[in-house]
This record gives sequence, C-alpha cells and structure tokens, in this order.
Amino acid sequence: MSTRSFWARILHAAKDFSFIFGALMVAALLTIAILGPEIAPHNPYQIQRIQWIDGELDRAPIAPNSMYPLGTDPLGRDILSLLLYGARTTLVIALLATTVRILFGLVLGALAGWRPGGVIDRLVTVMAGFFAAIPGLILAILIVYAVGIREGQIAFVIALSIVGWGEVAQIFRSHVFDIRKESFIEAAQAVGLSSIEILSRHVLPNLLSTMLALISLEMANALLLLGELGFVNVFLGSGAFLPGDPFMANVLTFEIPDWGAMLGTNWRSFRALPWLPGAPAVAFFVSILSFNLFGYGLQRFSERGRFYPSGLSVLRFVSIVVAILFGVQYVLSITGPESAYKDLARDFNIQRAWNDISFLTKGELGGRATGTEGRDLAASYISRQFSEAGLTPFPTGTYFQTYPVQHGHVTAMPVIELLDPNGEVLFTLRDGLYFDPNNPFEFTGEFEDGLAILGNNNYYTSRFSGGFFFIVGAEQERLRPEDVVLGIRIIPDDRVPKVNIAPQFLGPLAFLGTEPTLLMSESAARNLITDLGYDLDALSLTLEEQEQVWIETNIPVRVRVGLEYEQVAGVNVLGYIPGEDVRVQTQRVLVAAPYAGPSPIGNIIYPGADENASGVAIMLEVLRRWREIDFKPDHTVVFAAFDENGGENFVLEPILPTGATDTWSAVILYGLGAGDNGNLSRIQTGGALETVFDESGRTMGVPTEPLNYWPFFFSGGGGRSWDLPADPSYSGIAVTRPGDEYSNTPLDSVDHLDPKYIEEAGRALSHFLMVISSE
Repeated sequence: MSTRSFWARILHAAKDFSFIFGALMVAALLTIAILGPEIAPHNPYQIQRIQWIDGELDRAPIAPNSMYPLGTDPLGRDILSLLLYGARTTLVIALLATTVRILFGLVLGALAGWRPGGVIDRLVTVMAGFFAAIPGLILAILIVYAVGIREGQIAFVIALSIVGWGEVAQIFRSHVFDIRKESFIEAAQAVGLSSIEILSRHVLPNLLSTMLALISLEMANALLLLGELGFVNVFLGSGAFLPGDPFMANVLTFEIPDWGAMLGTNWRSFRALPWLPGAPAVAFFVSILSFNLFGYGLQRFSERGRFYPSGLSVLRFVSIVVAILFGVQYVLSITGPESAYKDLARDFNIQRAWNDISFLTKGELGGRATGTEGRDLAASYISRQFSEAGLTPFPTGTYFQTYPVQHGHVTAMPVIELLDPNGEVLFTLRDGLYFDPNNPFEFTGEFEDGLAILGNNNYYTSRFSGGFFFIVGAEQERLRPEDVVLGIRIIPDDRVPKVNIAPQFLGPLAFLGTEPTLLMSESAARNLITDLGYDLDALSLTLEEQEQVWIETNIPVRVRVGLEYEQVAGVNVLGYIPGEDVRVQTQRVLVAAPYAGPSPIGNIIYPGADENASGVAIMLEVLRRWREIDFKPDHTVVFAAFDENGGENFVLEPILPTGATDTWSAVILYGLGAGDNGNLSRIQTGGALETVFDESGRTMGVPTEPLNYWPFFFSGGGGRSWDLPADPSYSGIAVTRPGDEYSNTPLDSVDHLDPKYIEEAGRALSHFLMVISSE
C-alpha cells in the first residue's frame, strides 16, 4: 500500500467541509489579530458623544449606518474598530493561556501516566479533582482578583491557565498509559533506554496529534471563559465610570479594547440596543465555533490515520513551542494601553521643550527670581502654554495662585578674618564658607568676638550637636542659642552647597532669627584649625571618648555677613485636567516643577536652565502631546509650576476642594537636562511609584537608579526648623539627574544641557504619567 503524498492528504482533507471551514476561519481570525489595528476604520480610543451623521446631529450610541457599519457604543466609539483592535488582545490572551495549560497538562499528565499509581500520579489526580470541584467561572474570578485585575493581561493568563489544566492532564495521562503498553516501548526498554529517552523519542511524538487537536479545542474553551468573565464585568482593567450629562447617566466603559469588556459593559442593552452586545457576542460565537471545528477535524484526521506528525522531532516541537511563547509575548507587549502609551511617548518633541528652556533662561528674565518682573514674565509664559494645552483654570478663573513669601537677598558674602591682639588681619577665609540652606537668618553687618571649637555628640543639649562647630561669642558654661553670636557647622566637602544663595524661609518674618548660622567645608576647617595649632583628626578621636570637646582658642575673629528678607508675592502657575472616572475622583495626580530661581548677587545671575527650567519644559511638552492626541486621564491631573515655597503653600492652601479621603500622588521634576551619567534618579515617599517609573524607564529604554535623599515639601523631615508636618494624604516621587556640577550656579545655562537627556527624560516621564493617571 503506497503512502499518500502531502498534497494528496490535503486534497483528501478538502472533502471534510467542517474541518476546512474551521481552518479558514482560524486563519482569518489570526490575520485579524495581526492586522486588525491597521485596517480599523476609526480610532477606537476617540470619544465623541455627539456627532454629525448624514447632516443630522446624533447622540451616541449611534445605530449602524454608512459611517459606522456596526454602530457606536455610548461614548461614540466605532464598534467595528473596537472589535478589530480587541481581536488581538482577546486572542493573544486565549492563545497564551492555552499554551501554558497544554504544556502544564502535558508534563504532569505524561509523568503521571508513565508511573500509574506513583506519587506524581496520585498528586496530579488529587489536584485535578480539587480544581474540578470548583466551578470554572468562579475559580477564574477568584484568581483574577487574587493576582490583581489591574495587573492587566497577566492576571487573565494565569486564571485561564489554571482553570482546565486538570482535564488536559487527564487526557495526556490516559494516552501515555495506553502507549506504554505498546511493543515498541518494551523494545526501547529492552535496549536500555532510560525513561526520559523513551518519553522524548517514542511517547511525545505519538502525543503530538492529540496535542495539536487539544490546542484548538482549548482555545475555544479559553475564549468561552473570557466571554463568561465579561458577562460578570471581569475584564481587562475592570473598566471605569465616566460622568454623564443632563441626558445620560454615568457610563461604565473600558480602557482596553477587548471582546469581553465590550460584552460585559453592553449586554444589559440587548433589547433596546441589540448591536451593542451583539457584535462581541457574534465574535465570540464565530471564534469558538471555528476553533472547535478545526480541533475536531484534526482529531478525526488523527483517529483515521490521515495525520502523521510522529516524524516531527522533539527539537522541532520544542522550537515551535518556544516560538509561540516568544511570539505571544511580543504581541502582548504591543497590545493594551501601555503599549499605546509607548508609541505616544516616543513622539516627545525635543525642539519645543528646548524652546521653552531658551525662553525661561533669557537674560532679561534675570533668573526668574521671586518677586521680580522676570518671574512675572516667566509665569505669564507658562500660563499661556497651559491655556493653549487646554488646561482648566481653577475656580478663581485664573492659572495663578498668589501667596505671601519671605524672599531672601544676599547683601554680603560671608567672610571670616583671624585677628592678632592689635586687630590686624592674620588670615582671611572666604572659600569654603556657605550659608546654611536649612537655617535662614536676617543680619547684615560685622562683629568681633572670641573663637571656640566645639565638638558635641550630645543631641539633647542644643542645636549645636552632631559634630564639630566654630562658635563665636559664647563660653562653655553658657552655651545657649541666644548667647551665640555665630555658629559654623563643619561638614564633609561632598555635602557643601554649590553656591551661596539665600536660604528659603517659610513663616512670618517675626519668627526669623538674627543669629547667623553658616557652613564650612571640612577641607577649609582643617586648614583653619592647623593654622590655629590643632589637628581635626586628633580632636575627632577625643570626641569619640567624650561627649563634648570645648577649646577656647583665645583668638579674636571678625565676621562680615549679610542676609535680608522681604515679603513679596509668590505666584504658583496651576491648571488641571478633570478625571474621566468618577470612581477615582478623590485620587489626584500632581505634576510639579519649580520655575523660580534665586535673586542675582550683584551682576551674577543664576539662569537655572537645568535646575528648574528643564523640569518645566518637559512638563509643558507632555501637556502639548496630551492635547494633540486627545488623551483623557481617569484621574484628575494637576500641573503646577511652583514659585519659592510654592509646594508648601499648595499643601496649606489647597486650591481644589479637599476631603478626608482625598489623596495626592505627586511627581516632582527637577534638574533633568544634565548629569554625570545617563540615568534618571528617583526617590519616593509612600505608595509604589518607583516600581511604575522603573517599568516606564525600561519600556522607553531609559535607565533609572535610586536617589539617596529628597526633601519632599509635603512629608516633613526636610531638616529645616520651619518644615511643614508630614501630610498623610500625599505620596510622591522626585525625578532628577544628579551630578551636574553647573546646576544652580551662574554657569547653569542652556548651552551646557544635553538635548538627548531632555528627550529621554521626556519620553520616560510622558509614559509614566499616562500610566499612573489611567490606573
């Protein structure tokens, strides 16, 4: 008897109509899954509740017509486009779950059938019976919510993989049990092949025909379960309630086009609006029927000896499975909203962001110092960008939030002079002496007094604790803050401020101290102590053995320093995008970047190109992109360009109605255009924003790393005596690039920024903000 050729088998298979119909429909479904988004006639994410149809104004949902062959949903989205987009998501989830279910069942079933009555056999039987005792729909719901419905496709893949694996394992177990009785198995054992070799060479090839049929049948089962989950409103993302209008109540909708979501949100409208649930229901029906017909056709071929897959090697089989898994993983990576966000974030326009930085760093703006005309010009520019981007102003009808702020000016840089008994200058120290950012004061002038060296590890005695200090004007037995004329803390060189600018102060001027507090670098302190005849290392060893070290040098010093504060009007620039989901209306997102800089010192201006203009520019470009793509976040998103102490004022004077259950997720952008490496650094307080940000960085190909410290304006503990207490309603993440030696210095101009750094930060943050504002 001659063996039929491949084409002869194909010709014979053509006589089985159901098999051919199933094969053609499966091929069509796979084609739609691949090409669906490209052939969709409309954008399935575009919401248009009111439209002009054939010269008449119509309100969604719109019945089928020439423009929308299958009609629209209650938000005006084309159902045909939703079906075409949703085919990829739905079929990929079902295929991946089926693949995992088949492989899991194959491994456990083969091991159980090869050693019937053994430990593995008994364990598989018990586990399969346990899962079979729980209704599949209920088990799937429990697993989806246990994993987290907001986790996306992975939750549904896990649920669909676990449900039904027992039946698959039992089928393979029975086949292996029958195969192990065949004479060729006994022959293989007689020649000394191990169990693994017999399973791979002789058992597995004889299971491939059954496996291929089961894949198609299990695809149908997975699709059926996805449809059932949709009926009980368990679908990707779990949906969102969008606010209604005077003519329509709140609408339950979905973010990810998916057949289950389409069915779950619309099946209640079957009588009044049959096209809404009818389209996804027909899609499920045709898909399930097609995979069933195809699977049963493969099964008949196998039973009648018309299908001979045994010639396939195990290596080929494994290669096919691996290819399927990688292929499905790739498709998963390009489906869903996060993949769409990736495409949208990739289009970050660096030139427009660069133009923003160039404007904000113009010389005539004078560094945008608080209370100056340059600050007002910058605020007006930012507000125009907010308006053009479509941001909603606050109830005051403006984008400006004004408040009083105590703004400091340096009137005299700190100088210390060591004097001889006749008042002649022995040594002058300017370099290495800084204003303390955490201890503002108001004093202008000079004074002379005796110099003492204090080493103090007793944190309960005074503010002079935790290290070494130069104390001017105090005796050991009366070391009280009110008696000290000047205190200088010695700090490591890597912690000194980059520049000498006036410390910020939050509070009334009446609470501002008049005793100067300065910082000195350790290297400068060593030189000074050496000139005085002392050794800092030896003093440190003495301090380790004692609680305090006090040395009166008997050397007079003259100190010149000047800081003045005045109350001016601070201006925050604020706007917001109302959230689309009423269920999360109390969970708001705050995107903030400082835009004001320090006052010039003489003719020295601090442009702040990297320090703050880069963050503002990225925020503005994100806004423009959202406007262009008509992105509508689920959460209310507030965009803020903060003036001096603007964050603290935002917390103290909330511009939106705030209740006890309201929460804020703050994203602070700062210094993103330059740094010592290509990484974005981030630190969070509360929440889990770091994980989401790192994932956005990986998605956009931008490396991230931890940041050691950040004084969040809402968390307290910033090291300043005037910090706000921690606000539990706020969580946040700060994103910056550390290591820019010019940041916040007079050399921080647009010329030293790296456009690549701006673009990378913009793409990563654009993706991150779209994700957190939609989840």
